[in-house]
Amino acid sequence: MFLIESFGVKIAGLRRGMNLTQYELADRADITRKTLDAAERGTLMPEPAALLRLGSALETDVFVLLQECGASDDEIAIFSGRAAAKSSADALSGVAPVLAPDTLDAAAKALAVHGINISAVVDLVHYLSSDATAALLRDADYNALNPEMLEHLMPLLDAASKEIIFQKILDGELDYHLIECMLPYSEYLIQQVEAAVVYGVMDEGALKIVNEYMRSADEKQKR
Repeated sequence: MFLIESFGVKIAGLRRGMNLTQYELADRADITRKTLDAAERGTLMPEPAALLRLGSALETDVFVLLQECGASDDEIAIFSGRAAAKSSADALSGVAPVLAPDTLDAAAKALAVHGINISAVVDLVHYLSSDATAALLRDADYNALNPEMLEHLMPLLDAASKEIIFQKILDGELDYHLIECMLPYSEYLIQQVEAAVVYGVMDEGALKIVNEYMRSADEKQKR
């Protein structure tokens, strides 16, 4: 398993071994100090070109370092910008959170050519990378669930978690409009929504959401 924290420690160790400050190494590698700092802390993998320049500035083969830190061939292909059919969606999903947005977008497009759709993962990473989301996470009151956050996390939630969310909708703790983002991943909820509306425990608007979803799904199948 790839440990980006170990990779960051190795980068920082090589820099210190050359008696360079972050600013000095960033200047040699033509990257921002912020990018270098994130790489050393293990929160971001530089874009492919920047990664190569960083290796050159440190006089080392960064891909050997990646292997030493447990990166698989597929993951190294992604980090080097060569993601294609050989790079599995599982590998990309695993390293997506630490990829630069441009690298992730390029990899997603390459996989899309082969019919592999990871748009949900890409959208989630972009969402989590935004300044607005950073502020939301920092200031969030985790005693209450945030609907916007749940909407973006929905593709990654297991069945049990979705059942909990649905129950909270029934209990009135969450807005029923959240059903709209749940249906693509939980079609089995359709009958439950219909029953809840019939028995008056859910707003009739939820049934409209279900009908619209089913109509849209039928149209996609006909194309």
